[in-house]
Amino acid sequence: MFNKKPLWILFMLFMTDILFAVQHDQNPFIRKFPLQEGVITYATRGNHHGGQILYFSDYGRKQLLVEKMPNSILHKANGKERLTLILPDAKYIIDPKSGHALKSPRLEKTLYTLFQKLTKKEQKKILDNLQKTAPRSWENISGSCVKAVKKIAGYRCNEERIGGVRTCTIARGALPLEKRIELLGYTIDTFTTKVTAQSIDPDYFKLPKNLTIIEGKERTDQKAERIIQNLLNDPKGCQKKISGSRSGEDLHLMLYEEIQNLSKNF
Repeated sequence: MFNKKPLWILFMLFMTDILFAVQHDQNPFIRKFPLQEGVITYATRGNHHGGQILYFSDYGRKQLLVEKMPNSILHKANGKERLTLILPDAKYIIDPKSGHALKSPRLEKTLYTLFQKLTKKEQKKILDNLQKTAPRSWENISGSCVKAVKKIAGYRCNEERIGGVRTCTIARGALPLEKRIELLGYTIDTFTTKVTAQSIDPDYFKLPKNLTIIEGKERTDQKAERIIQNLLNDPKGCQKKISGSRSGEDLHLMLYEEIQNLSKNF
């Protein structure tokens, strides 16, 4: 199980990581798990029934998510499995049956690439703002303020809600402990059932042989540009709910991505 550390201690550790990264020319956008390596199991209920297993090492820089979706309300796919392999430089969504893998860049890497192109003054402003923002996901860095904190699997996670998607995560959205999707009467609940700290075989994080790699068209660049702009313009990294604000566009994009993810499981 995770160590039961008070939230303020974890926040101070995160601030220390940012300062260390600045001093040692490292990527300040890297999101670290509270454990070096381990396994997390999830259960899925609602219109989908199945399970997920997340293997991770190097504080989350390397991850392998195994998703099993044996049954859905729309389509029965007995034994269907999807793998998501996350490495320091890229993410791969793998279909073992077809032997295809969709490759896309990691958001943290794209953010750092844009960060390095900024002036020193702009970089300093972003680093200052990173220390002021609440521990929320990069994707929701300027969304509505959510202060709800829940305790799941013995660990405190921060709750975020955008439209029909509600999550409770740690490590700035990198590690979800609970997720609920409600779209047009379609509901999926994914929740943590067990967290175990243990050594993971390094082979888990190697690409399978003879894969056909397809370069993905994920909007990582556009997403990263919005995040950088929000960090430059919003000192608190948090805005009040304002009717007609740009959050509507972000919501549209997020729901579009969620629908795409759901369609891959059908």
